[in-house]
Amino acid sequence: MRNILKGLFVLTVVALLVCKVSNKKETSSQYLLENIEALAGGEEPVIQRCYSSGSLVCPINNSKVEYIVEHYGLQ
Repeated sequence: MRNILKGLFVLTVVALLVCKVSNKKETSSQYLLENIEALAGGEEPVIQRCYSSGSLVCPINNSKVEYIVEHYGLQ
């Protein structure tokens, strides 16, 4: 009976260690892939808005404006 309990205990410890190592490996891979995608995507201006009248050329409609607002994202 004691041998069976020892065997179950050792089996449980080994199973927990395997689960812990495999979960840690997947998390690292997930972060790595997200970082690679973010770096490959670059930072592109997503929304541009032009305000007032001035000397800058608005990239949306080529009119003269005072302010150009660009929001950056990873998409």
